[in-house]
Amino acid sequence: MRWWNSIFFALAFFVLTGWGHWGPTVKIGLSLDHSREPFTRRLLDQMEENRAMFLVKDAGDDPVAQQKQVQELIAQGIGALVVFPCDASKAASLVGAAHQAGIKVIALETPIPGCGLDYLIAFNPEKAGELEARSMARKLPKGRYVLLGGRPSDVPSREIRAGQMKALQPLIDRGDMRVVAAPWILPSQAAARMEAILAQPLSVDAVLASDNETAEDVE
Repeated sequence: MRWWNSIFFALAFFVLTGWGHWGPTVKIGLSLDHSREPFTRRLLDQMEENRAMFLVKDAGDDPVAQQKQVQELIAQGIGALVVFPCDASKAASLVGAAHQAGIKVIALETPIPGCGLDYLIAFNPEKAGELEARSMARKLPKGRYVLLGGRPSDVPSREIRAGQMKALQPLIDRGDMRVVAAPWILPSQAAARMEAILAQPLSVDAVLASDNETAEDVE
């Protein structure tokens, strides 16, 4: 569900920096809440073709570390800042620090309140979850499902789950479908959790992962 980010980046950075194929190379700071491969790799490949240099920091889901890393990116002379906030309620100071340095900020997926954010690139997570589940249900309208959610504290993850259940609940109520497991996990934990579920004496017919990272880890 994150392929669209690259498209919006290309459009937004023209506005933010005046950068492009014919402009000067621009440094762009990418502040990650946690590792996001292969998304980051695809993004770096695309941006390098357009004379952009990405400086990447991984906060390891630590808001304090993210604060420090953003200051380091600013000191390195970035022209724009892209943020996956570890904790949106504590991230306004990140945007404020960038603005003080004359740097505009793009937040991804999660709004950052109280900061005059320049751009937000997001999607409707509940609708995405509903469409995901409806697509799977068309292929397998009867069976045992596993739902792999993201962080329980992550608002988009909860909304994706709500959308999935909106599509699946009628099938569950009819007895056509059963959700045998629905854990909340970090993407890096997906493979191990799925192995544990499959080791139990129950059959699984389908797995619905809430995001690309989780799906790729399970694969």
